[in-house]
Formats: sequence, structure tokens, C-alpha cells
Amino acid sequence: MNYNHEAREKRSTKYQPLPEKLLLKNAHVVDAALDIDEKQDVLIQNGVIESVGKIPADGFDGIVEDLQGKVLSRLDGHARASPRTRSGR
Repeated sequence: MNYNHEAREKRSTKYQPLPEKLLLKNAHVVDAALDIDEKQDVLIQNGVIESVGKIPADGFDGIVEDLQGKVLSRLDGHARASPRTRSGR
């Protein structure tokens, strides 16, 4: 078997710490514990979610990422899929 290590290295991801301030815009946020299943912005500071909702990017002094078309969800031992998610919405 000819194993291509170079191709594997290109595919692998390396851990990168979160920036101190990160604003995720236009994500489809799904959080069954908080009954959220809609387009929202998420503000993360020092690795902690500080705010979820419509957050203006004007004047924001951290990194802004546009997650249009992406799903952002929180999974933990207590979260369950909401019925809306299971129905294919």
C-alpha cells in the first residue's frame, strides 16, 4: 500500500486557540436547551459565549467571521434535538 503522508498532512487540522474576541455573524444557531433554532450572531470573549442575538459589527475590535449558510450548535450531555430539527427544518 502506497500511503501518501504529504496529502494527510495537508488534510489534518491543528489546534488553534480562539481569539480573545470573536463575533460570529449570520449563523443558523441551534441550541435545544435554550430553544433556539434561527439565524443569530454569537459573541465569544475569552472562550466564553457572552451574547447571542443581533450584534452589530461596527466598531467591534476583534475578529468577525461570517457564517452565512453554516449551522452553529451547542452539544452537551443534556441537550436533545428539538422536534423542529428532527422534522428536517
